[in-house]
Amino acid sequence: MHNLDQCHASLRKGGTATRDGHTGEIRVPLAVFFLDQQQGSLDLVLSGAEAAEFRALIGSLLAGSSAADGALLSERVADANRRSSDGGL
Repeated sequence: MHNLDQCHASLRKGGTATRDGHTGEIRVPLAVFFLDQQQGSLDLVLSGAEAAEFRALIGSLLAGSSAADGALLSERVADANRRSSDGGL
């Protein structure tokens, strides 16, 4: 098994993110790497709420926010997921 600290995922070349019109899920095609060698591919699947929070996180980081701000927003995403799975959203 690979050391996960040396693994990463990148957007899959030629892949296109899609939205399911019935469920609202967003699918983002990713390529999975160990060091610099591709190991496979998978889709990142986000609910509509997760995708909105992720968009806000990326926008915030691109605008110059700190990693601490990103961690706070990530916790908000996790909280939204918990509420969603409990029927709270």
